Amino acid sequence: MNQKQTNTKSLSPWIVYLICLGFSTVFFLCFGFNSPIHTFNTDHDYQWFMTMGNGLVHGKIPYRDLFEQKGPIVYFVTAFCCLFPKPGIAMLFIEIISMSLFFFFAYRICRKTLNSYFSLILIPILAFTIFTSWCRIFSAATIEEFALPIYTYFLLCWLEFLQEKRHWNWIRALCLGLCFGIIFWTKYTLLYFMIVPMIIWLIISLRRRQYKILLMNTFITLAGVLIISTPIIIFYTLNHALDDLFHVYFFLNLTAYSSTTFVKLCTSFGLFFTIGPLLLIFMLWGVIAFTIKHWRERSGKLLLIAFLINFALLVYSCKNIMYYYAGLIPYAIFGIIDLLELISKKTKLNKTQSKDFYSLQPWLICTLHTLFSINNRMGTRQR
Repeated sequence: MNQKQTNTKSLSPWIVYLICLGFSTVFFLCFGFNSPIHTFNTDHDYQWFMTMGNGLVHGKIPYRDLFEQKGPIVYFVTAFCCLFPKPGIAMLFIEIISMSLFFFFAYRICRKTLNSYFSLILIPILAFTIFTSWCRIFSAATIEEFALPIYTYFLLCWLEFLQEKRHWNWIRALCLGLCFGIIFWTKYTLLYFMIVPMIIWLIISLRRRQYKILLMNTFITLAGVLIISTPIIIFYTLNHALDDLFHVYFFLNLTAYSSTTFVKLCTSFGLFFTIGPLLLIFMLWGVIAFTIKHWRERSGKLLLIAFLINFALLVYSCKNIMYYYAGLIPYAIFGIIDLLELISKKTKLNKTQSKDFYSLQPWLICTLHTLFSINNRMGTRQR
């Protein structure tokens, strides 16, 4: 951690979030599939989700009357969008807010190493990396993309626990419980990102004999999960569809997919290296750089373990679907941080110069994105 840089004056969190919201808005309006400048969102998953949401608005119950295997929260969200005259625009706003939260938590992680201005530079670079990645070329409003802010918030909490030995207070434990509940009832297989760090947190807490804190945080986290779970259970119970919920969402998701063969594993492994050059470079660079820097502190080893297990689980489960690897995007944050740290050391910009550099850099990123974005083809389609 660069103590000199992190001790500099911080920007207001609200100002930072507004900047994140601004970048998210610009990039989704220009390059998002639900943007009004595009014809319509042709992704088949998105259309299925909207069909389920529209059915829910008209009295149909997901799993009982309509078949689709994602979690009920997905259909509640799309049903909310279908209440508006243009559901795609409503989904666009949700996408913008979700991605802006992802940028905000990424900034918080970067702020532990760099000053406010260099940390803000991370946002457009991260946006450029994501929007030029093959993880989202054929898809939009994917579940994996909506999970990014939760993953990044969880990563921030975990790093503070490992590096600063900061225990979770009851508010943070409750927030993490709510995050667990949201992921569980959205697509429970996405819990892979959170389970490994939670096991490490559990082991470290037991080794430190922090039984009271561990017990309290566990109960509060479970309370957060129950806050999300209880209304869903009640809804399906009142509609006599609880058996359908468990049969489709849990049983069929575990048994209906084809088994994973050695050939599929090899194909899935190779698919990872085609997710996009920038994303791949920053992801691998970030994990390696963080591991080397923090090896003696153990946080480097533990992050490497978490990444390798997450990667192995994705290779096993992705079944040649590119956007599954979007769940690893938060690891690219560390690669961008290391790049910015090198720039800050080499350039040694003062406060005024770093402001000027920041004001020019987003325009450069947007220009490059316009030239090289893989989603540009959407803007030239016939209306």
